[in-house]
Amino acid sequence: YELLTTGGVSRGIPNSAINVEQMAVPVANLIPSQNEISLASSLGFPLGRDPDAIRTAFEGGDVKVAGQLILTSADGQYIVDGHHRWSQLFVINPFANIVAADVGYVPNPKEALLQTQVAIAAQTGYLGSSSAGDDNLFTISQEAFNTQVTAIIDNGKYPDGSPLAGQPTKPAVLAVFTEYLGLDGQTDDEKMDSIENYLWSNVERMRQSNFYITDAPGRPVMPQTSRSTFQPVLGLMQGPSPLSYSFPIISYLG
Repeated sequence: YELLTTGGVSRGIPNSAINVEQMAVPVANLIPSQNEISLASSLGFPLGRDPDAIRTAFEGGDVKVAGQLILTSADGQYIVDGHHRWSQLFVINPFANIVAADVGYVPNPKEALLQTQVAIAAQTGYLGSSSAGDDNLFTISQEAFNTQVTAIIDNGKYPDGSPLAGQPTKPAVLAVFTEYLGLDGQTDDEKMDSIENYLWSNVERMRQSNFYITDAPGRPVMPQTSRSTFQPVLGLMQGPSPLSYSFPIISYLG
């Protein structure tokens, strides 16, 4: 409410739209701006529904995770929206690049969150939220991590609408990891152990080198765009648009 009823002059934001630029950023260079990243939201899709996404991650290069851009700021330094697409790619292949829309310079990382919320509110008329779970990659134990990864892989099925709808994804998941991690000759149980150890090593890498910003908020207050609102929000941020960052925008909401 405070964000929508007070302007940005005191925060150093000019009365103009932000410059948005598409770029490919190494996942290892990005810093999260929220302090909660869910294991299930990061790995549930590739490990439990779409093994081809694992192959895409391993192939590397410039990856558009789930066919969507993430939103970054400060020329690809900080994640604003799309933390779970970033973490999905990072935990599978921390040497890949992720395709992003970058909003450029802001006084500090948290300002990018505020300005994105302004654009979302102007586009949708409200600020959505998303609850955080108890599987935070920044705090989960290795034992709990392994248990959840095992459950995702063991219970995975292809989604409705796919040619293999309802069939288990585990054989394909093991096959992709076997190819890229060199697991030939291992039993399925040994492969599961190797996969869990590999993924966990990248979680540890994330904690050591890509820890979230100081005073990062939790997930419920983070920007929440969707496939249908992402481009309109970028349009409002890029301009030309009636959106003002310097003055209260509550009037735009009706």
